[in-house]
Amino acid sequence: MSGLKLHKKGHGYYLTRNGKKVGTPIPKMTMSFEWSYVTLDIDADCDLKVVGDFLLLISDYTPLTISTFYSIHLCFFEGELTQHWHDDEKIWEQRPLLFYPDRNGLQAAASDLLTFNGAIYLPMNPGVSCKGEYNTKDFVDMTSKGRWLFPHPDGSRAAYEHMKKTTLEDDLERLMPHFEDHPELMEIFADLM
Repeated sequence: MSGLKLHKKGHGYYLTRNGKKVGTPIPKMTMSFEWSYVTLDIDADCDLKVVGDFLLLISDYTPLTISTFYSIHLCFFEGELTQHWHDDEKIWEQRPLLFYPDRNGLQAAASDLLTFNGAIYLPMNPGVSCKGEYNTKDFVDMTSKGRWLFPHPDGSRAAYEHMKKTTLEDDLERLMPHFEDHPELMEIFADLM
């Protein structure tokens, strides 16, 4: 367990790890609003959720996703508030990790993400499932179905960059010493063994 917790203060949010404030607080963030994109008024909903050692933004037609997909984004909460959110609000920079064609798939995935020692198993490889959002040359592993996102001492951005430069085989090597005590982890790597 990472000890990372999300707190709401007024209309804003901040994080603590083991009781100590970490990252950059958001003074104001609207989680449900009407968002006008081109000429359409779209009801937008989102949620912030701590999973493992990471903060995820679960989005539903937000300015982060200019498509009909629902998505889960990794927030770089240690950084500055750089991205425009809604009206005068700004949020942390973030990257999409998973896209889903329906809201039910999104909610199920957000609730059922497997975690281990602060790491998150992503049931879809972000380099593949979000390739329209990324330069796919940035991802070394473009063949695996899913990937592990491991905590990094330098924060969530460093964890994300590490994932881009490694493969599922690297994930297997990292988790293999834990298989005896946690056999459920082996199921993810069935194709590799």
